This record gives sequence, structure tokens and C-alpha cells, in this order.
Amino acid sequence: MNLSINGRRLSYEIHGEGPPILFVHGFPLSGRLWESVVLGFAYRNRCLVPDLRGHGKSEPSRSATMGDYAEDLAALLNALDERRPVVLAGMSMGGDATSRCGCRSPGDGSA
Repeated sequence: MNLSINGRRLSYEIHGEGPPILFVHGFPLSGRLWESVVLGFAYRNRCLVPDLRGHGKSEPSRSATMGDYAEDLAALLNALDERRPVVLAGMSMGGDATSRCGCRSPGDGSA
């Protein structure tokens, strides 16, 4: 699936229903990194798996900062109307982006 987030096409997948988990990949990977992990959670959780801008199936980007990625993640959660507490799972660069996303939206995420 795709959404326009901060003026760019952001690709993402949703698997399962229940309390949400946001899985964010590291550089230079894509959301596919999490495929086997998501299988273990999708039976009881809503697994949100984006491709960060410039990665995977998302629109290419000449440059992006960790702040840009964090803003994209917060905007994605907002666009998906996710109002519940979200568990943030990030690997490497994705961990940095998710921690910044959680700090920008206190109360919207949990680690």
C-alpha cells in the first residue's frame, strides 16, 4: 500500500489486528527485513511495516535526516488514524528514527 506522506509516496504494509507495533528497518534495507518477525506477531498484533523514504518501494529521496524519517513515521501513524499506544521496533537506523518519532509524539508511542 502507498500513502502520500510529507509530499512523498511512502510504501507500507499492514498485517494482523490488535495492539499496534511499528517495525522500522535500517539502512540500506526495506520493510522486508521484518517478514519473519511479523509472522510471529500478526496473529495478535497490528503490524505496521513501512519502507522509509528512499528505501524499498517508497519514493526515492536525494537526502533525508533522522528527523525527516521520524516526521514521516509520525505522519504515517496519523494518516492510518492509529490513536492507540504503539510499540516501536527499529533496527539500526530504524531504531534511531523510531526513538525520535516517540520523542516527538510523547504519549503516542511506547518502547
